[in-house]
Amino acid sequence: MQTLLNALCAEEGIICVVGAGGKKTTLYRLAEAHRGKLAITSTVLVPPFRSRLRAFPVIAEIPDLPARVAEAAREQDRIAYAGPIRKPARHAGVPAGMITSLHQDCGFQLTLVKGDGARLRLAKAPNATEPVFPSRTDTVIPLVSVRILGQPANGDRIHRIEEFCEVTGAAPEEPVTPEHLARLIASERGFLQGTGDRRVVPVINMVETTRERELARSAAEQALERCDRLERVVLAAMEQDQPIVDIIRR
Repeated sequence: MQTLLNALCAEEGIICVVGAGGKKTTLYRLAEAHRGKLAITSTVLVPPFRSRLRAFPVIAEIPDLPARVAEAAREQDRIAYAGPIRKPARHAGVPAGMITSLHQDCGFQLTLVKGDGARLRLAKAPNATEPVFPSRTDTVIPLVSVRILGQPANGDRIHRIEEFCEVTGAAPEEPVTPEHLARLIASERGFLQGTGDRRVVPVINMVETTRERELARSAAEQALERCDRLERVVLAAMEQDQPIVDIIRR
């Protein structure tokens, strides 16, 4: 079995995690698995960084942030940085260009970035302004939860339900199928939106039962048939000790 970093093509560079169904857990698992000089941040609102990261926190006004991060990076190997905000239990996102500059100037081997929000839903499709990637992003990891399959397509479970229905062809309240997920994964208005020529490694997360694995595999195989750009789709259970369930390749 491949390591998590290798399976998600996240061993070095700037890695952006987007979509729904386990972004924060995925970012933290990647951070825990990496042993080099690391930064973790976000281009959008983000909850306070968890202590389990064992990363030095740098929360500063955006104009002051580069100097503060650079100062910390001279002594710290793991840094979590963001801007302040008056909303409770949130930090502000960092401009995408600043993330690129800090990755290069501070000598980070890996910078992990949360690139959009999903309001704790199981799935999402992006709107016209999402996601927000640093220009030098190496790998984009879009997520969706397998638990959306069989659930009605509505806003209780899906963020940006109108966009989701447009991209997948699902009717409102129709049960979500593997074919719907395949369309989301393979679409230029879904998982591929804004990715350009960046490497994309889709993840179907929360795959914990035999049935979920069968359904996720079906969605992954259909997505690969639809899109020549994708080399693999990873089935995962990011809350489990062994997060990689399977890797479906072209």
